[in-house]
Amino acid sequence: MLQLSVIATRMLAIVILTAAAAGASAFAPGTEAEIRERIAPFGQLRVLATEDEGDTAVAVQREPRNPEAIYNQFCLTCHQSGVAGAPLMTADAWAPRIAQGIDTLYATTINGKGAMPPGGTCFDCTEEELKKTVDWMVESVQ
Repeated sequence: MLQLSVIATRMLAIVILTAAAAGASAFAPGTEAEIRERIAPFGQLRVLATEDEGDTAVAVQREPRNPEAIYNQFCLTCHQSGVAGAPLMTADAWAPRIAQGIDTLYATTINGKGAMPPGGTCFDCTEEELKKTVDWMVESVQ
């Protein structure tokens, strides 16, 4: 009986190690060329400036977003429920933070703090948009 459980344990260990080895090769990073192809940008906007200049890559400009819209899309979930220690949108929760000064609030939002990543969860917000959203949040709780 003891012999049978030892054999079964060894067989199980062999199966697990074999599966792990097979799984590891399935997720190998690949060659440098394959990696570069996977992480390459998917496109660029090119605009023909004049017939003489040829085409040039151009940054796409957009209008700044509304602070309330940014809050509703990126901040509301955590600040409405207090997820991971996010301060609720109440005067009591924000008073000590507001007392630290607006520059501290801006820095915390831009750089992140605790479980909040830099920029909150708005990874494409500009610093100006983040600051205006912080201003809107402070006004909302006062």
